[in-house]
Amino acid sequence: MVGDNRHDLEMARAGGCGLAVGVLSGTGTRDSLAPMADVVLDSVADLPDFLATRVSAPAG
Repeated sequence: MVGDNRHDLEMARAGGCGLAVGVLSGTGTRDSLAPMADVVLDSVADLPDFLATRVSAPAG
């Protein structure tokens, strides 16, 4: 789940999403999103690169 405000990330947690991503390209701030997010990205445009590194990382 990707969201730009705290309500989005609260919904992700309540819904049991496996990954809650906060993005700063909307209404949230790093301080408001970080407590609920697994990661906070500067922009939703950064999502493909972030996901590519997660997929290609070796299982450990």
